[in-house]
Amino acid sequence: MGGLAGVVKDRSQSRYADLPAFGQRAVLVWHKYRWSCPGSDPSWTEERGDIATRYSSAMTWRVAMWATIAVGRQVRPVSQVAAELGVAWNTLMDTVTAVGAIMIDHGERIGTTTQLGVDETVFLSAGRRRRRQFVSSVTDVEARTVLDVFEGRQRAALVAWFNVRPPHWVSGVEVVVADLHEPFRAAFDECVPDAVQVADPMFFSRSVTPTGKSSRHGKRKRMFVTSTRCGVNLNWPRCGSTPSSMTPGHRLFPRSKASGAR
Repeated sequence: MGGLAGVVKDRSQSRYADLPAFGQRAVLVWHKYRWSCPGSDPSWTEERGDIATRYSSAMTWRVAMWATIAVGRQVRPVSQVAAELGVAWNTLMDTVTAVGAIMIDHGERIGTTTQLGVDETVFLSAGRRRRRQFVSSVTDVEARTVLDVFEGRQRAALVAWFNVRPPHWVSGVEVVVADLHEPFRAAFDECVPDAVQVADPMFFSRSVTPTGKSSRHGKRKRMFVTSTRCGVNLNWPRCGSTPSSMTPGHRLFPRSKASGAR
């Protein structure tokens, strides 16, 4: 295949923060070639994806990944990592945000999960001019790993989270764990109807009277309950009777021998 060979038009130097070495800052100096075609005005500059990326003009790709892991996984302060690399706080934070988004959106980030846990927490307390805001975390109960965090605690938010997961991944969920938050239960019924729903016994003991009737928020909903080692298995029927074994004073979780009877 024929063609004209490019000629070097000029060279320039670009400096990038690189991985620290022996406790000292390291700077990579790249001597870029600027090429052009003989007898033609158009020119182009040499590109290296492993050095310069569109996510940062001040750091190499490998140090951008290293910094993202240091801030995100190792929970190191942004100011500390920026000082170690010799870059500005804003430069590092912008890079961590961009690279972190790529890692979060990666299709293989969440592996196969059979036991899923969902719980909400207050992200921002209520003030004079704002309402209280919640976020919900999704965890792999068996691996004890946080898989994702999404805004809100409503049914629609959890359903939207399930909808972006591959169908084969959703069908592999066998057990879902949550408190007695009704929107989560509704989302489980819609997205993983065949999964066993388990409630933390701490929340159950606060919400159910000795007769098995739910008194949370003034509701008197009856539930089928069976004790398990990790929690209370809730069938949550729309209607039904309390099992005969649920008599006043019935203990869902017998005391262990180590604790002794009181």
